[in-house]
Amino acid sequence: MLSKLEFYGIVDNVHALIISYLSDRYKRVLISTKISYLHTSSDWGGIKNGVPQGSILGPLLFLLYINDLPKVINNKSKPIIFAKDTSIIISNLKSINFKKDSTLGKEFD
Repeated sequence: MLSKLEFYGIVDNVHALIISYLSDRYKRVLISTKISYLHTSSDWGGIKNGVPQGSILGPLLFLLYINDLPKVINNKSKPIIFAKDTSIIISNLKSINFKKDSTLGKEFD
């Protein structure tokens, strides 16, 4: 994400501000049931990827993040992007070619 921001010209103080905004974030999962009123939660874990949901900057950062997705997948695939949902359609009549064609680039490793 940060290298993409630099690519789009977001540098210096604004870049540092966004680094601060995306750094040191944590999450946990809370599970509760209406039947027994018991609450269980996971341990706190650091967030290494992604954009904070429900934030003002979230949609803009997300769009910058996925902007080049159609260019980095192979030419046998077709991305379908709507809002925050993305599907990649891969089709081939021969199964051996399907396995070969469905291998995406290292960008997604």
